[in-house]
Amino acid sequence: MKDGTRASAAAVLLALLKAGCYLLLFLGAQTLITVGFIAVFTVRDMVGGGSPDPDALLTEVLACAPHITLFSTLLTLLILAVFFLIRRKNPLREAGLVKTDLSMVASAAVITPALYTVVILVMGLLPEALLEDYAQASAGLSDTGPISFLATVIGAPLVEEIVFRGLIQSRLERAMPGFVAAAVAALAFGVCHGQIVWIAYAFVLGMIFGRMRQCSRSVLPSLAAHFVFNLMGHLAVAAEGRLTDEAIFGILAALSLAGLFTARRQIPRLFGFGKPKVS
Repeated sequence: MKDGTRASAAAVLLALLKAGCYLLLFLGAQTLITVGFIAVFTVRDMVGGGSPDPDALLTEVLACAPHITLFSTLLTLLILAVFFLIRRKNPLREAGLVKTDLSMVASAAVITPALYTVVILVMGLLPEALLEDYAQASAGLSDTGPISFLATVIGAPLVEEIVFRGLIQSRLERAMPGFVAAAVAALAFGVCHGQIVWIAYAFVLGMIFGRMRQCSRSVLPSLAAHFVFNLMGHLAVAAEGRLTDEAIFGILAALSLAGLFTARRQIPRLFGFGKPKVS
């Protein structure tokens, strides 16, 4: 029994170590790119004969947040690809980007407006101080240009699903129950978002996305859902000032109901409860 317990504890520690390495890679790439931007701006100011202004430097770096996200995404994916190729492993398989039922992928995408709507409704009930802090933390997402779209709608979901669901969660599942593994991965996913409101709903979304991965044995459904969730946020920012809040909510409600109705037979399969109805 002691040998079995030691082996189990060693497996858990090894899984946590691997998960921690992937998390450090994710955070390290972001840090490296951010430092690179700071260095470029600093050298530019020094060459121009001026001294770097910390406040102005911070403002410039924040304005470049989409570029930093995009470059750090590319760097992370490149390192992972090279790492797995060196080990003679299939990068796509290792990252969880494997084939699954396309109906599950499509269902994950179409129910996401409902998830987004629920998040918006819950956030509307939060204290004003929390919302103000969230608004300040989200200031960098106000850009709706092409770089911002590539970074927040395409790049961020891709690298986050690969790292947190495809690598971290899957490695943890080898040594601990699936629910615990999903919760640990979701917690890491949430904490990486930094701000308390972001942490809370990122954790909940991480649990939902993690369940999708477990039931489909692929990150494609959670990736589709993550794409759509970030797209909804991107479009909501673009719609500000063009549409009233009532119009935006009406559109969200219509998309939510249509998505839930369309995916009603696949939702049990997507989350692993009950039996899907046979049409």
